[in-house]
Amino acid sequence: MGEVIPSLRGVAVGWSDKTILLYFYNDGKITDEIFDCFSEIGTEIISDFSDALINDHIIRLDYPQPLPFHEHWVFKRKEIKDVS
Repeated sequence: MGEVIPSLRGVAVGWSDKTILLYFYNDGKITDEIFDCFSEIGTEIISDFSDALINDHIIRLDYPQPLPFHEHWVFKRKEIKDVS
């Protein structure tokens, strides 16, 4: 879709009743432009579901903080773990 940017660390998805839950984890400040990119992804997803709602969570989580547990990930950036 052309919306994956270098600062995007991961995208997780969940479902609650008729609501799609999207979790976007960004490394660094979330600018208006970044917010718009992630919102556009949610818009593209919801367009495929006629009676669902969407709840976007756009979260700043700077590397090397670990990504939280989610059962379903649709994208995870490859990150090198510090071995020192």
